[in-house]
Amino acid sequence: MKQLTGKANYNSFTAYSKNKWGDDTDFVDNPELIASSIKYATRSALAFWDINKLYKYADNGIDMDASYLITNIVNPGTHSKESRYKNLIKFSQIGIFELI
Repeated sequence: MKQLTGKANYNSFTAYSKNKWGDDTDFVDNPELIASSIKYATRSALAFWDINKLYKYADNGIDMDASYLITNIVNPGTHSKESRYKNLIKFSQIGIFELI
């Protein structure tokens, strides 16, 4: 899942949620809903993925370049790019992506 930070991200998710799912919930005023509801947590992650067009990078295949590009968008200040890539490879090897 993706943790939302900053008012702009909550505003963006509020608008996306209304447009995509017809949900009038104001997540700026009710940010705790994203942390306490698996539905909203999942939707916020999906919205971030869609809004930032991360699928364009993911669709290029499972490789280090795609992993690093996506990580730089999701969390640009992180020092965990290598461990995230290793996790991606591990999940790929056990077939987790075949389920989705």
